[in-house]
Amino acid sequence: MTKERPILFNSDMIRAILDGRKSQTRRIAKEFDGLDVDKVLARFTSVRVERLNDCSEADARAEGIAPELDGWTDYGNPSCQMCVNSVDSYRALWHSINGAGSWESNPWVWIVEFRRLG
Repeated sequence: MTKERPILFNSDMIRAILDGRKSQTRRIAKEFDGLDVDKVLARFTSVRVERLNDCSEADARAEGIAPELDGWTDYGNPSCQMCVNSVDSYRALWHSINGAGSWESNPWVWIVEFRRLG
């Protein structure tokens, strides 16, 4: 029997899912060791592996970052800063979750694309 492993999201990302802004997530590859891909595909639309720094503008937006009037939320300092593009915003979010230097280490990550059910 395969052990199911939940994917946990912080409150900002849960709001992004509920608002329809988040449709994919990145996790460091070791977090999914032993994953039963057939079972995951029943719940997710696709799974792939790539380097974190290969994140495109479209990927960053699919990660659920929040748009602002003239840019994107700076998750490192959301009260007074904006990022000029979605990748910079996602980089700040990644740092806020995984710590300083985590983006620069450019780990292999699973990209899990999903569709909200129900």
